[in-house]
Amino acid sequence: MRIVLLAFGSRGDIQPFLALASKLNERGHSVTLAAPKVFRTMIEENQLKFTPLAGDPEEISRLLNSAGENLFQMARKLWRYALQVENEIVLSASLAIQDADLLIHGFAFTDIGHQLATLQGIPDVSIQMFPSFAPTRSMPAVGHPANLPGILNYFGHWFNAQIFRVLALIGKAFLNDEVKKLLPRSNPQPFEHRCGQPPTPLLFAISPAVVGEPEEWRNRSIFTPGYFFLDEPDYHPPDELNRFLKDGDPPICVTFGSMINKESSKVIKSILAAADQLNLRVILISGWAILPEDYSNHSVYLINAIPHAFIFPKCSTIIHHGGAGTTAAAARSGKPQIIIPHIGDQPFWSDRMYSLGVSSPPLKMKKIDSNLMVKALKFTTDPNIITKAFELGQKIAAEDGLGSTIRIIEDHYQEFTSQAQESEFPRRGLGS
Repeated sequence: MRIVLLAFGSRGDIQPFLALASKLNERGHSVTLAAPKVFRTMIEENQLKFTPLAGDPEEISRLLNSAGENLFQMARKLWRYALQVENEIVLSASLAIQDADLLIHGFAFTDIGHQLATLQGIPDVSIQMFPSFAPTRSMPAVGHPANLPGILNYFGHWFNAQIFRVLALIGKAFLNDEVKKLLPRSNPQPFEHRCGQPPTPLLFAISPAVVGEPEEWRNRSIFTPGYFFLDEPDYHPPDELNRFLKDGDPPICVTFGSMINKESSKVIKSILAAADQLNLRVILISGWAILPEDYSNHSVYLINAIPHAFIFPKCSTIIHHGGAGTTAAAARSGKPQIIIPHIGDQPFWSDRMYSLGVSSPPLKMKKIDSNLMVKALKFTTDPNIITKAFELGQKIAAEDGLGSTIRIIEDHYQEFTSQAQESEFPRRGLGS
């Protein structure tokens, strides 16, 4: 089967799709991953076909940083940026799927991806990294307060989906005439039953141990197969890192991934001061973070990037920004967490980990100082939190999110093609 995956965002958004693409490739499918061009090397190193998409994830992070916590400014800056690149993105996505038998798309392509698949006459599968497009009372929607009554949680999910669809319609109106011809005139919605074909499956690449299995999702095409991990079993750490790990107690690990935030220097400085006060060693994964001018001492090991699957289990506590991928890796490691959310779905994951009893209470960047970090670090030494974190890690490690997902994808393809053959108007692009 010829499969195309459309993914957009930072490394944390792309890596789960890379993991899925690699497993599909191993199973014998012909797989192409379309993603921002900055990820070409990472994707091609995994022996996958690559199609570049317009847009720069680092520029998006800078725009969000400049907006601070002002949601209106954040939305306005993202909207302006999207309008600059949307024509090129839709055009390249359309070209990528021309010979595909099945399309898999992430959050940014939920609407456009489904429309491209509909016009092409092929089945599509939607994969989300956080709960969306599936209202439930059991947890809050991203961007909405925690601990609301169930009915308000349900409304929050419904409201987010409507906002997304309205913005998708407006965005489509701003496409140029050439690109509009690549999309159907109508606006077919995914996740709805239509005559002659099954609804688009909605898969959450999340452990059911983290989000549960809400009653509202049962008996529908909604699945929580588990996380998608891209492990690097052949990773060989630098000798200096091996020596650092052997020279003392397990360190705390600090990483803010692909976040660029003007507060990160102050936050990291506060974390290091708290670690020094508690006589803790630190592994600092710099990523895109803005470092303080003086961060170096004998108890800090600085590294630009390192596989989470290697380093997290060797640490005592994971301090991070709450990105979906980092949260998943921290949860699987079985270690307590301290989450300092920046933007987007990160507050949701911060609240979720706290509700599961595996992290300190959520922290706000602007309120962080060394005293607050000392309290958070002491909080995560509670034996109850250590036990719960270990138990959650065991549950996640026992799951096979990628294997379950591939079975769902292949079953959907078979169901779609069977119904297409029975219908009066056979669909295009259904090669083997």
